[in-house]
Amino acid sequence: MSSPQHSMSEFEAIPQMDLAAQYAANGAEIREAVTRVMASQRFVLGNEGAALETEIAELCGVTHAVGVASGTDALILALRSVGVAAGDEVILPPFTFVATGSAVSALGATPVFADIEPDSFNISATEIAKRITPRTLAIIVVHL
Repeated sequence: MSSPQHSMSEFEAIPQMDLAAQYAANGAEIREAVTRVMASQRFVLGNEGAALETEIAELCGVTHAVGVASGTDALILALRSVGVAAGDEVILPPFTFVATGSAVSALGATPVFADIEPDSFNISATEIAKRITPRTLAIIVVHL
């Protein structure tokens, strides 16, 4: 299957996070939190991390939240939570960060790529349906 050709300007039109704006709005709070962590020297399992997990759990309306070191770790935990293991297949789009497929591979599962919709760059439901097999255990959709 050939992928549609897109110009760079089409990809640039996809709204991305504006980290500079986020930092401008929250920079003082971030610097204060980093200073507290540095002063405590509790880089793992410290009060700041526990407070963040509690706040996220409350925000999501759940009992617990778990902070992890990276998006890759988060993907691996999410996949493990639904039982993804060696021999399973996970469908995902090719238009994503490398960690999406790497997380699947790290568990010994097989990434199965389903093409994207040319107008939205989101994974195609039609292409997903074509790739579902008895070994398919999960589908990862990616929000840019």
